[in-house]
Amino acid sequence: MLTVDTRLDKNEKIPWRVIENEAILIDFTEGEVVRLNAVGAEIWNAIDGQRTVNEIVDHIWGTFDVSHRKAF
Repeated sequence: MLTVDTRLDKNEKIPWRVIENEAILIDFTEGEVVRLNAVGAEIWNAIDGQRTVNEIVDHIWGTFDVSHRKAF
């Protein structure tokens, strides 16, 4: 169950790159390419296995001009 204290980590089987402020992820299992906008790319970069969901939300809130509620 995902909680605010859950620490998230990227799936090592999904290669990714940030190109022009967008994250491009390739899911070979599903045969899909996923494009994340600037906010999604920042979230993806923040997922490091160390930060909790709450810490990532705080990071997004501090980085972008959004309310804390909207960041959550």
